[in-house]
Amino acid sequence: MVRREKLPWRKSRMLENWGFFELINHGIPYDFMDTMDRLTKEHYRKYMEQRFKELVASKGLEGVQTEVKDMD
Repeated sequence: MVRREKLPWRKSRMLENWGFFELINHGIPYDFMDTMDRLTKEHYRKYMEQRFKELVASKGLEGVQTEVKDMD
């Protein structure tokens, strides 16, 4: 078992060496994680739509679909 005071240093080393990892039994409610996932995807979709619309406008392209429908 890892002592709590050593945990931040170990997490830092794990992220440097592995890049990411999965935590289980972390206590964060699933509905909160689902909400965060939904909001993140919604924000990214809106951002990409705006970027695409700006690109279409800058290139003078008309009649091009500018709505992103599937982000998964």
